[in-house]
Amino acid sequence: MLLYKMFFYIIGNFYFKTEIRTKNLLQKNNIKILSYDDLLPVFKEVYQFMKDNDLPLPRIKTKRAINEITDAYLAAGGRYFDTAYSYLGGKSEEAIGRCLSARHPRNSFMLASKLAGYDVKSYDDCWAQFNIQLARCGVEYFDFYLLHNVYEKSIKTYLDPRWGILEYFKEQKKLGRIKHLGFSTHGSIGLIEEFLDICGED
Repeated sequence: MLLYKMFFYIIGNFYFKTEIRTKNLLQKNNIKILSYDDLLPVFKEVYQFMKDNDLPLPRIKTKRAINEITDAYLAAGGRYFDTAYSYLGGKSEEAIGRCLSARHPRNSFMLASKLAGYDVKSYDDCWAQFNIQLARCGVEYFDFYLLHNVYEKSIKTYLDPRWGILEYFKEQKKLGRIKHLGFSTHGSIGLIEEFLDICGED
C-alpha cells in the first residue's frame, strides 16, 4: 500500500484522472508525470531494506531507523522528499531536518513542503508558517513549495486579497527561497484550470 500511494506523486504534486482533457492540461503546463516504471526500482530497494530490517512504516519509531531508511532511499537514487506544515503536527518537517538536511548535502536532495492555507487568517500567518517550515526542515530554500489542497472549499481563502497569499509566495520565489511554486489539489479539472489562469506564469 505504501508503494502504491507513493507512485502517484508527480512533480509539482499534481494528481489528475486519466482523460484527454487532463493530458492536454498537463502538456500545456509542462508537467511531467513520474510513472510506475520510473519509481519502481527505487522503491523496491527501499522496501527490501525495510523488510530485511523488520521496519514496516507503522513501526518506525527510532531516529536511527528513519536515518537508515533515508540513507537507503538516497543510495538507491531517490532524491524527492515531500512533507507539509500540518503532517504529524509538524513532526514530519522536524524529522526531515534531523534525518535529511542535517546529514546530507543540500544539493543531494529535492524537498517539497506545503502551506496549510486553512490556518491562514492574516498576511503574518503566511510569513510565520513559511519561516517555521524552513527552520524545521533545516534548509534555506524549498525546491518545491505548494499551496496545500486547493479545491472548491479552499480556493477563496487562497485568493483572498486580505491574506495576500499568492503575492507573498511569489515574492519568496523571487528571493530564491522557493525554486518552484505550485499547488496540490483534489479539485475538479475546471477549478485547476481556473487557478492556473489566475496564477499566471509565475
